[in-house]
Amino acid sequence: AGSPIQNPCEAGSYQPDSGQTSCILADPGNFVSDQGSTRQNQCSTGTYQDASGASTCLDASPGYFVDTFAASEQTACPAGSYQMLTAATSCFQAGPGFHVPSEGSDSQLQCSSGTYSAQQGQANCTEASPGFFVEGVQQTSQSPCQPGQFQYSPGQESCLETYPGYYTDEEGSADQNPCEAGSYQPDSGQSSCILADPGHYSMAGATAQTQCENGTYSSEPGQASCTPAEPGYFVDFDGATGATPCPPGEFQSEAGSSGCETPPPGQVASPDGSSTTSCPPGKYQPGGQANCIEASPGNFVNQSGASTQTPCEAGTFQSQPGQASCDLASPGNFVDSIGSTSQNPCPKGQYQSFGGQDSCLPAMPGNHVPEEGAVSQTTCKAGSYQPAEGADACTPASPGNYVSSSAAISQNPCQPGSYQSEEGRVACLPADPDNFVSESGATEQEACPSGTEQELSGQTGCIDIERPLWMTILMFGVPAIVLGTMAVLYIANKKKGGGGGRGKAYMYSEDLRK
Repeated sequence: AGSPIQNPCEAGSYQPDSGQTSCILADPGNFVSDQGSTRQNQCSTGTYQDASGASTCLDASPGYFVDTFAASEQTACPAGSYQMLTAATSCFQAGPGFHVPSEGSDSQLQCSSGTYSAQQGQANCTEASPGFFVEGVQQTSQSPCQPGQFQYSPGQESCLETYPGYYTDEEGSADQNPCEAGSYQPDSGQSSCILADPGHYSMAGATAQTQCENGTYSSEPGQASCTPAEPGYFVDFDGATGATPCPPGEFQSEAGSSGCETPPPGQVASPDGSSTTSCPPGKYQPGGQANCIEASPGNFVNQSGASTQTPCEAGTFQSQPGQASCDLASPGNFVDSIGSTSQNPCPKGQYQSFGGQDSCLPAMPGNHVPEEGAVSQTTCKAGSYQPAEGADACTPASPGNYVSSSAAISQNPCQPGSYQSEEGRVACLPADPDNFVSESGATEQEACPSGTEQELSGQTGCIDIERPLWMTILMFGVPAIVLGTMAVLYIANKKKGGGGGRGKAYMYSEDLRK
């Protein structure tokens, strides 16, 4: 049977239709505040209802908001925003200098020292960048470090002063710069470095300059290192601004030296003092001399780098200074001692066929050398001889002697039957007929004595005459008849010619005597 009464829907429920046996619970995001409602009501903005069958809506909590109708939940304010009120339909953005790091915040937070926020709605404050700083809270910007300062870490509330040996020369430096090599900085908080003075140097990041050590120098400011003294120069004290050339006669082949050296014997310093050069052939250096010395006449130097000269050996000489060798004595000359400046001609009676000899050879027997400086001996010609050695002339064969060949060492006496009245002859003369030579070495022949004769030549004696009577008459009578006839003719002519005849007779008689 039907109920005599109907029941109103309780708050939180509703029934839009008739004849229903139950009510409908209000949906989440809706509410029914009165009994007997025929509809549900939407939650307004700023409120929400997460359950069904609710009779009221819930206000959005601080840090939350609801910006729509019929919301079934509230929304947390996102990071960077906040809401300190309830039933809010929106959130406030964090102001500059503030931040809201998390959702659902009911307040904003100050940016701490070292951080800043330049814009609204920031979830986090920005750390000061390296090279910058933020001093104090609620800051909206960062400040750059000034020259002479730096900051290598983020989020700092101050800057650091540069260290000695470092600098920064512009704003906002995150790192300090080491002083470049050639400069230094003894103080902190500096915006520049100091150039090293001449005579000094500095390495990168130096807090002080350093003196150049001996052997090195620095002629310009701002040097990263000292320059070693070049070969041929030296530096003998610290802090030098230049190098000194080696004194004449000294050298230095190494760089970076504090002194120069004396060349060893046989060498001299080069003109620029950077090395030594060997004395050339013909010159020497015994030690301690600035220049090479020419070899003296009578001496020579045949190699480079010599410390002494060498005397010319016997058989050689040298007349000029500065020579690399000695001259051989010429043929016809000799040198009999060492260190000679000239050669000597071979004296008369001696000769020398070869060069480079220390003596001459005496002419051999049978030879002679008539002049000085002879290169050979001269053979004695036939007709002369020489028994001794070292002669400057040959001896002519004596009268009564002869030399028939050249190069004779003795003369030969003429043999019996021959003679020679002159010197220097190559042969003897045979005795003429009716003459004879009875001994050797004769200088003349002898006529045969009266009553003897010799028909042959070259005989050592004569023989008695033995002739027929007719030959005797012929030999003595015929000449007598001829002489008598001539006398008669002479007298007759004299009588005919008178005085003139005497002249003729005189002339004739002269002719006759002849």
